Amino acid sequence: MALYAKGNKANKPVGSGWYVVNIDRGKCASKKSGTSGCKFDANGNATERGATVVNNATGELDVAVVKQ
Repeated sequence: MALYAKGNKANKPVGSGWYVVNIDRGKCASKKSGTSGCKFDANGNATERGATVVNNATGELDVAVVKQ
């Protein structure tokens, strides 16, 4: 989980952030293992969610957005 604080280098709004969870196949009705996550705004509202990977170059979360 990442939560942006005042003066963050990514210049993101304070209180916004993201989280990632690893889901094993068969858990939570998952058909395969993988990571899933969500980006959220400073009010805690989800802005993107889906399959995820942490971008090692930026330290940010890359999300394959799930359309709902």
